[in-house]
Amino acid sequence: MNGLSDVVKTVSRYATGPLVIFGIYLFTHADRSHGVGFAGGLIIALTVMMLILSFGWRRAQYTLPPVKVQTAGLFSLLAMTATMTAMTYASTICFSVPAFISLYPVLIQMLNVFLCLGTAFAFISIFYVLSRGK
Repeated sequence: MNGLSDVVKTVSRYATGPLVIFGIYLFTHADRSHGVGFAGGLIIALTVMMLILSFGWRRAQYTLPPVKVQTAGLFSLLAMTATMTAMTYASTICFSVPAFISLYPVLIQMLNVFLCLGTAFAFISIFYVLSRGK
């Protein structure tokens, strides 16, 4: 796949910035509403998929190799697990030590960031595997 027409490439190039900013906006405000960390990651992943479809598979492999995508996704999921463990530990000691109550919203925001990144890299990895035609 060598990419689509110049019109599609231009539109996707101009739409990339606002879509990524909207995805970042969603996962940074995820502590105020539920599930938008996942939605922000999905919007970022769909933006990358749009770029892959419009510019072609070869350029996507050169710019963002599948091995790096899978490694970043694994790191995000491990970091999300570590953050959830820290949240569990912080919630058990929050009631006994009042100083840790201020730490809890920071851990929730970190969890949403890693959830967003894990979702984005997981969907991009799935797209790479399914679009690799032989």
